[in-house]
Amino acid sequence: VNDPITNYIPELLERDSSFKKITIKHLLEMRSGLKYNTSHIPFTNIHSPWHDEAVGYYHPNVKKLLLKNVEISSEPGKDFQYSNYNTSYLGLILERATNLTVSNYLEQKLWSKIMEYDALFSIDSEESNFEYMPSRLIARA
Repeated sequence: VNDPITNYIPELLERDSSFKKITIKHLLEMRSGLKYNTSHIPFTNIHSPWHDEAVGYYHPNVKKLLLKNVEISSEPGKDFQYSNYNTSYLGLILERATNLTVSNYLEQKLWSKIMEYDALFSIDSEESNFEYMPSRLIARA
């Protein structure tokens, strides 16, 4: 967990060398320092369309978003901020470390040992085929 995320996602260094300061532990603890817009429409309690939760949820290529657009806004390890990007980067790291999709890894290591029914992750699009880690595990008890 103390490995820098750039050990698994080295192309982030091409955009910003500060990514080497972010560890897997920072992602797990939601202390990565990644920029995450949580704005609302003025005078309402409604998330703006450019709120990063909406952007990440509806983006047709989350992997490309992670590799090309997500930025660092504060020192990793300091402040807690919930961010779907943390779990998405964790999914990408798991894919690269195991050469399996997260759902295949989950099935091999856990699901097939404890559950009778199948489960799956939704993907961002058929073109990208990247499993969306923050919220799209589809399963039944």
